[in-house]
Amino acid sequence: MRYLPDTDHASYLQRGYPAVVQHLKSLPPDAEVFISVVTQAELLTGIQSAPSEQKRIELRRLYKWLASEISALLPIAPDVAEQFAEVSAQLIKKASPFRPTTFG
Repeated sequence: MRYLPDTDHASYLQRGYPAVVQHLKSLPPDAEVFISVVTQAELLTGIQSAPSEQKRIELRRLYKWLASEISALLPIAPDVAEQFAEVSAQLIKKASPFRPTTFG
């Protein structure tokens, strides 16, 4: 079994949402857990933009745990990067810049 949590799932884990925590605990021992570089970037952004040092410490601890549990970090394909850039540019033009989901 392969599992690819997104940034929201990491946030839910940090907040202790029962359904997400239970799902992660229910994965078989041989499950492969991946994250994408986009999720990695969003998690790191959330850490750096946390409102206090205590929150940054807490988020770093969760990030390190998640990093230790993943089987691999998945890159994004060039076409995904192109689509991301198009959507981001449209939002910036509308004065609604992309704001990454943070897990704070």
